[in-house]
Amino acid sequence: MAENSLVTPMEDNKYIPSDLQATYAEMPLEDRNSFVQIESQWDYNEREFVIKTGTLLRQVQELVRHPGVREGLTFERWYTAHGLKKAVAYRCIAIANGYYRIKAENAPDEDQMLDNFLSLNQKVQEAIGKGKVDPAEEHYLLHTDPSVRESPVWLEMVKEISEGKKVAKQQSDTIDQLKEKNRQLNSKLADSENRRADLTSKIHEINTDRHHLELQLEDERNREPETVVIPPDDYDELAVEIQKSREELDNKELRIQKLQQALKSSPNEHDIRKYKKDIQQLEDQNMALTNQLKELTKQMNAKKEKHNVHKHSYEKVASISSQWLKVVTSELDIKQLIPEVGQLSLNELDQIGLLKIADILSERSKQIRSEILKEECKSPEKVVKADFSDSRGEKRRKRG
Repeated sequence: MAENSLVTPMEDNKYIPSDLQATYAEMPLEDRNSFVQIESQWDYNEREFVIKTGTLLRQVQELVRHPGVREGLTFERWYTAHGLKKAVAYRCIAIANGYYRIKAENAPDEDQMLDNFLSLNQKVQEAIGKGKVDPAEEHYLLHTDPSVRESPVWLEMVKEISEGKKVAKQQSDTIDQLKEKNRQLNSKLADSENRRADLTSKIHEINTDRHHLELQLEDERNREPETVVIPPDDYDELAVEIQKSREELDNKELRIQKLQQALKSSPNEHDIRKYKKDIQQLEDQNMALTNQLKELTKQMNAKKEKHNVHKHSYEKVASISSQWLKVVTSELDIKQLIPEVGQLSLNELDQIGLLKIADILSERSKQIRSEILKEECKSPEKVVKADFSDSRGEKRRKRG
């Protein structure tokens, strides 16, 4: 802000306390301008004081961390001793951090950025210093003249940017939800695959055990009894061999019974068919989950692509519109020519090009509106937000 600027209307001097504005308004013009100049310098010095205070507090913060100092002195004790509250001290530090961060960028328009930063209220300065302001919004704040920031068009643009952020946040949340659902479906699919593999392995083991039991039973049934050749006159030895044969036969019958019992207790064909049916159901579920997963992935990619295209278009139009708005509102000041224009004829105004400028601006305005309406007709589902003062006024007159 220029320290020596003279702005007479009270409403244009936001640094003048509200309880003094009415008093200043009743003063003679010369006295009023003197007080306005003092108020401007006072506001400038107050903002400079905040930066200098924050700078000193940053140095104190660093010093109290040194060994030998921190045992006897804390940062809280220091700023309390100087009559500062915690919130005020840390706000000054944050504002100073934002100020020096801008200087560290070494931007070509550094002076303008610092002036615009100092013209913001302290809450916004503090948020910038803490890095809590969106980079795009911070760029607009630091590169836009304060008078432009207070214009209705700028406020409408900020509102639209805020709404655009909400839409982007909703789309981002939707993408995150789709990713989480995708993860859950992948987990279910993996569980189903594991269950199918377990059932397949179990059926394979059952079939293998059953096959072994059937082979053992067949071997026992087909095995021939051992033939014992003993001399007829050796009765005692013959009796012993007969007893052994009988015991062997009994043992064989017992083994056959056990094998038959094992076969009866093993899964039958009905159980195996049931297992196969369960496996088929799991495979069908896996196929359905896989198709659902593909469809969700397709939807997620489509939403993401649409979001990226919309974001790029919005940022480009907002950037160019801001540049045009700054030129029209700050540099094209028709009030500078009003006293002199009344002294010239239309022919003279046409010769010097002023009427041509008005025609060009009117033509460009029609061109902009025509292009916007053309795009709106191409895509009826889009809602084009613009500050068409003429059309809105016409609508208000119709409603009235």
